[in-house]
Amino acid sequence: MTTTPDIPVVIAHFGNQPEYLQSALALAAQWNQTVVLLGDEHNKNFWPHHASITGLELAKWQEFQKVYVKLSNYDEFYEKAFWQRMFFLEFWMQDQGYQEVFLLDSDVATFANFTQELQLFLLNKYTAGLMVLQNPGNLLWMASPHFSYWTQAGISDFTSFCIHAYSNPEYLDKFQAVYNEMKDLGLGGGICEMTLLYEWSQKDTKVFNFAQVFQGMTFDHGISSASNYLPAEYQMQFGLKKFIFRDGKPYGYNQMLKQYIRFWGIHCLGGNKWLIKRFLSPQWRHFYLWETGLRKARYRVKNWIKGT
Repeated sequence: MTTTPDIPVVIAHFGNQPEYLQSALALAAQWNQTVVLLGDEHNKNFWPHHASITGLELAKWQEFQKVYVKLSNYDEFYEKAFWQRMFFLEFWMQDQGYQEVFLLDSDVATFANFTQELQLFLLNKYTAGLMVLQNPGNLLWMASPHFSYWTQAGISDFTSFCIHAYSNPEYLDKFQAVYNEMKDLGLGGGICEMTLLYEWSQKDTKVFNFAQVFQGMTFDHGISSASNYLPAEYQMQFGLKKFIFRDGKPYGYNQMLKQYIRFWGIHCLGGNKWLIKRFLSPQWRHFYLWETGLRKARYRVKNWIKGT
């Protein structure tokens, strides 16, 4: 495979068109030439470069659905979207002739041109790249695709592995045992595409881990956690990773390496999606921590007033 001037950035989102999605797309487009919304009929006019899955009949997706067993308490639509984005991304890459893509969740704030900064390193060495903690957990091991790199060979192999795993008692029995234990412990969630990504990535040495520090840079696993690749790795303030911005790029202080690390992007998961709009603004991004602190203080005051 040879270098290309531009690897597309694909943001997958189905079902609606929230404000944070617009901010995520706009921020990705500030840094990257081609940004594609992989969506459906509900957001078809939301972004100029839109690829809709509505009405598509994919034989491989149908094959997966025949063997798939739901082992989670996730909402049906939400869980289906996990899997759809992988199978339909594979189809879209083949249909459009793209050999490589970067796939982002819709709650990711982008701060890098991924082609310029990562292509030469990844090219011909890795078939995929994921976010994996050093110790994802003893119960449910997971790898996240919220920032991921895919070649056609990598995505095709992963979707084939999903069909194989759900057709194989060796994997199904393991998944069922994990889900049963989670239910016994009263834990939410369950088996999802991240479980399969972890299983698949452990069998393939050509999967790069973006959670680790690489040449003084990394990608955020989650803004509300001090952990990234290692536990308690980065400084926090007001319940968020503490970033400073230099030339429009975020840096977090790594407490293990005792130095500032540049972040290619920030994962504003859960209730922190509102931050993407702040990060889109060159002025407001510097004040995200103080605004968070004020919001939390206001919330505490309201609760105190209610209790008096």
